[in-house]
Parts: sequence; C-alpha cells; structure tokens
Amino acid sequence: MLRAGACKERKDCAREKLATRLSCGAAQVGQSPLVLPSRNLLLFPPPANSPSFIPGGFHATPPHSARFSPRVNSLFHSADGPNPVRPCTEKAIREAIQKNTIKYTEDTFFWSGAFDKPLIGNAAAEAASKKVGEVRKHEVPVEQPQRIVVSSAGDMAYEYGTGSISFEERKTGKHISFQIGYVRVWKSADGECKAAASMFKPIESTVQTK
Repeated sequence: MLRAGACKERKDCAREKLATRLSCGAAQVGQSPLVLPSRNLLLFPPPANSPSFIPGGFHATPPHSARFSPRVNSLFHSADGPNPVRPCTEKAIREAIQKNTIKYTEDTFFWSGAFDKPLIGNAAAEAASKKVGEVRKHEVPVEQPQRIVVSSAGDMAYEYGTGSISFEERKTGKHISFQIGYVRVWKSADGECKAAASMFKPIESTVQTK
C-alpha cells in the first residue's frame, strides 16, 4: 500500500493520496471495483502480472468492459437484469395496429368524435363502444401510423397518424365515411404494451354521405 507522505514531487502527491484511499477501500470490500458515478467509470486494481502494475495503483475502465461484482452490477442494470423485457417496441405497436389486437390499460383515456366527452377507464370505453355499435354497422376503421417513438426503457411510447372510418347507419342505411387524425400513448402494463390514452379527430372537410 502506498503511503500518502511518500511522494517526492508535488504533482504526484494527489495521485498517491487517491491511490492510498482507494487501496484501503478495495481491501475493505474484497477488491471489488469502486464506482465513480460522475464519470461513469470503474476504478479497480489491475492484475499483478499486468506490465503497468503498480502496488496499490488503480486504473479506470468503462463499465461495459469490466467484470462486476453483484453489488456493482446492480448500479448499471435494472431489477429485470442486464437484458430486461421491453414490451413497447415499434414492431409490437405496428403489429397490434395491423392485426387490430390493441389492448388498453384499466385507466385508459379515450376520446373521439363519436362521444361528447372523454371516456376514462377501459370499462367505460367498452360500454360506450357497445352503444355506438347499436347505431352503426359494417364499421371499418383504418389507422396509418406516421410516427412511433419508443422510450429507451421500452416502457412507454407515443404514436400519431392518419386514417379513415366508414360505416352504415342502422336506422337510415346511409353510408358515411371520413378521414381522421389521431394520437395515442402506450405504456407497459402486465408485461404487455397497452394503449393508455387515445384521441381521434374527424376531418370535417372529408365527410361523405351516400
């Protein structure tokens, strides 16, 4: 172990003092790497057979190139492990839209031109949709995502796009169609990527009735 008072030149003193403190710390934790979060580096003793080996000395390495103890690993990885499951991906979202298999969170927010106020909660949205189905038939919704942005953690995403809706009125037999613009927010829930908020706006100038 280096002694802080053993340095002969002023420029070496700070380095030796740091090495002394780090050596003591490493000995107390069984030579585990020490972390400097501000620089995202690890300081750990180099192998004794290293050409640059200095007793009590330390060198730095980026986290991705070092072996970590479980204690240090926990600082860089989530509780799900180094490769956590990321339910929300652009591919998963596009597939849900194309296959019409979108799932909604229990507290989902939904608003479209079919309703005079927002619907909050999956149960409320389903009940309102059934009422709409009582006055419409042969409804064909089409959604075309223009952009999907997913968080780096894969737990949230947002999407916006355009599309169209067409249907027949049960009472009059009229065929109605129009284009729409929409925005939707996705979040991870129960291990899946579900819609947490959706807003659809009819483009009034495109409404056609036959």
